Amino acid sequence: MAKKLPQGTKLLRAFFKDGPQQSQVATELGMCRQEFTHFLSGRRVPNLKKALLLEKRTGIPVSAWMS
Repeated sequence: MAKKLPQGTKLLRAFFKDGPQQSQVATELGMCRQEFTHFLSGRRVPNLKKALLLEKRTGIPVSAWMS
């Protein structure tokens, strides 16, 4: 059975469809590209501090990562 992805992962993927480069945003937020890729794949969810940074940059609410 496939793992259910957090809503934040789905929204983050949609943000990058026609938007900025993933590596650019990761750098802006002070994250390494690999960590950012884990958030995009759904392997990991950001901690509160990183979720707040993502919310500020992408508009994805922190609550979207809590599912």
